[in-house]
Amino acid sequence: MTTENLISIYDFEIFPYALGDVLTWNIRSAIRCEETGSPFADIYICLDEKHHASIYQRGLVNPDNFELFFSELYSAFGTHPKLGNFYIFRNRESMIAQLKKIAPKNKHNSEALRDYLTILKYKASDRIFNKIWHYLKNKLGKQRILKKAYRYLVPNTLTKMTHNLLSHEDVLNQYFIKYIYSHDKINQFYLNKNYIPFLKESLGCNPDVNEIIARQFNGKKIVCIHLRLRKLDLGYGGEHTYTRDSDFLEWYDFLRQTSEKYPDIQFVALGRLQEKPLEMLRLPNVISLRVHGMGLGHELTLMLKSDLFIGTSSGFAALANFSSIPYFITRMNPESCNAYAIAQGENKLPFAKENQQLIYEEENAKLLMNLLETGLNLAPHSMQPKNNLVTEPQQIDITDWLTTHSKATYSARTTCRFYIDDNYRNNETTYLLLSSFEKCRQAFINNDYQKARSILLKIKNNFPNLCQQCAEYLQLEANLAAVETYP
Repeated sequence: MTTENLISIYDFEIFPYALGDVLTWNIRSAIRCEETGSPFADIYICLDEKHHASIYQRGLVNPDNFELFFSELYSAFGTHPKLGNFYIFRNRESMIAQLKKIAPKNKHNSEALRDYLTILKYKASDRIFNKIWHYLKNKLGKQRILKKAYRYLVPNTLTKMTHNLLSHEDVLNQYFIKYIYSHDKINQFYLNKNYIPFLKESLGCNPDVNEIIARQFNGKKIVCIHLRLRKLDLGYGGEHTYTRDSDFLEWYDFLRQTSEKYPDIQFVALGRLQEKPLEMLRLPNVISLRVHGMGLGHELTLMLKSDLFIGTSSGFAALANFSSIPYFITRMNPESCNAYAIAQGENKLPFAKENQQLIYEEENAKLLMNLLETGLNLAPHSMQPKNNLVTEPQQIDITDWLTTHSKATYSARTTCRFYIDDNYRNNETTYLLLSSFEKCRQAFINNDYQKARSILLKIKNNFPNLCQQCAEYLQLEANLAAVETYP
């Protein structure tokens, strides 16, 4: 058995910019490490402007934005169970030259490189002949007379060319299936070994995630959710996938009911902020890490620390599949079953636990509530309904706020902005106004009451509600009132 790292190649002209595919590729690569006795996988990524995307994504991914798509997806590679070295090549020829130096030393790496170099000969063409062949193939069907006419009228050279182009796409599809799409190899590995590798927390994201759990979610059950709402971002070019979107009304109704019924549950909405309804993010029990300046890696890491995942059969579902967290994958369909290599209607993956299930029923608020209560082992009405009494705003104590937020629970955390509620907003605003209060104070000391009043008036005009709770403002206003009343 070899002790060298396994070469794993992800070329974005062949493989898609897609979260679920990258996560599945990670597992397939890790399994290959297990099978070959390789300790780690060295990842080689081809991000070449001349070969920026496959023909299936070129309507969206182009030479001007492909790097952005990669940067948003990059953290997903960091969940690889056996991650070794990581290489990003912006020139394919340079990557191939490097691989040719390394691969011959290991038969498994030689095979991976041979497969890769072979597939590069089978470029999926978007030329007119390819489109013509697909059109004719669909139109001719089983009509023998038309087939004979086609063979008679179309020159043999053109016929061979269109067949070759079609066969090229078939070869590319087989390569995609071999290295990513099908769960067949994963299922077989589990049957032989009785386990599969699990995805890991994304590189470097642990401290910030641990900090937000300790500060913002302390004592709450964390439920990660993923509504697929591609139609919300009209510029994303995914019109052909809108049928896979979730039912917003049913999800919103479920989340609203839960905020009243189970106030100690914190929902974390995963995915691009562009696909998150603002109305949903206004609910008191729903939050997005993206609002706090965090990214995909933080979401993947938090998800692995959560108590439950409920989401559609889409990208984030792949992380749930290859983890130990309880989950319910909704909106299952024949295409999903085909990718999972299971029969239509199977309620779990071959390697899944009892609390990891696939759901085929139509999404509705009642179903989602049942899934939540089952996944968290909640008896209906086990938590007290939320108290809807209006509470008085908290008095602003900037000293206590500064002390609390300047002390990190996890020393490696990179941010302290884990809150977006009104109390945090008022304290934060007061903190930013401290220099203005000091200018006002100095003006008062220098008997420049007009300047002091001008500063306070500007603060009051911009932040009237804050002024009623801010001790710094109230004290300065009282001082000015005293000298203005008794000159």
